[in-house]
Amino acid sequence: MTYGPRSLKELYKQPAHRTVREVITSLKEWDKIHDPMDRGGILSQFQFIVEESTDSPVPRSASLVPFSSSIEKSIQAPIYLMQHSQDQLFSRLRYPKDLYERIPAKLNVLNVNYLIQHEEKDRDICLRLQDGNQARALVSGRYEAFDNLDLLSLLEPFTEDAQVRWEYNDGLTFHLSVTFPQTARELRVGDVVEQGIHISNSEVALRSVTVAAYILKLKCMNGLIGGGNDGGFFRVRHTGDHSRLSDVVKAAIDSIKMEAEGLTARFRMALDTAISDPVKEIERLSKEGNLSQEAYKASLDAILGDPDAHTLYGVTNAFTTAAHQFDGEQSFELQRMGAKALTEGRGTLIANRQISPI
Repeated sequence: MTYGPRSLKELYKQPAHRTVREVITSLKEWDKIHDPMDRGGILSQFQFIVEESTDSPVPRSASLVPFSSSIEKSIQAPIYLMQHSQDQLFSRLRYPKDLYERIPAKLNVLNVNYLIQHEEKDRDICLRLQDGNQARALVSGRYEAFDNLDLLSLLEPFTEDAQVRWEYNDGLTFHLSVTFPQTARELRVGDVVEQGIHISNSEVALRSVTVAAYILKLKCMNGLIGGGNDGGFFRVRHTGDHSRLSDVVKAAIDSIKMEAEGLTARFRMALDTAISDPVKEIERLSKEGNLSQEAYKASLDAILGDPDAHTLYGVTNAFTTAAHQFDGEQSFELQRMGAKALTEGRGTLIANRQISPI
């Protein structure tokens, strides 16, 4: 399936200037084509089947076939499980994915249907469908839908003068960063940043709704996303009443602009904060932030030869420069780590800024 037209790497080559309204239009067009809808039910009212085909790029096409009722066992049309919803079903049942890929289809059918009928936890489910009978997600009945369009409709009134700087949507996770040109600040000669808002979401239960402070360094298009301890980060789970979710998200968006101002001030102070061993500092922050080995190595590569390497400013830029090499969640975590470095970095104020590079 195809979603937003831009990956992060493409945006860094050609920065986006779309408006939030244009992004909303794109999402509405996708909805019109694929007609997403939700279907509730009880898991035990479904039968798991597997179709093996030599013509399909996917060796085993799994489906859930609903019964018309618990008494009548007449089978209705199958609901095909896309890869993510299939993974969610196996996770729910604690059925090993590697076992599914190794053993015969008939044995998988017996095993999975046995587990469906003997599931101990709450059996209410919600199937998030598209294209009629394609299940993009299988979530708990307690899941409260709060989709990308819901989030953007709350964001749009605050962003009439904003520019989209990062847009990522692969059908599993959604990220959008916007800045306000009138907020431009010069940290030092030639280094200008703009303040803004970052939002994240997943319509298939991979992440919570996130609203965060955001700043963008225009010279290199490095973005920083507010971290957990700096006050510029809000996370809302997909549970509870929809109107409550809307109120919480709206309040978070309303307060984020001031948080971005504070993040900018800390970034400016980072210029005057010395780091005696930037490599060790990057290693420490990466470990505490559970960054992948690839993200950690990319951050180390970014610090080497940087004239600001021995400052907190340089360490921050190492993470956000590394983000250029990744998309989606990995880029998000690196941009967020850049902001965390500003508040959790172990540095000291520089009395004399004549310092040597690595």
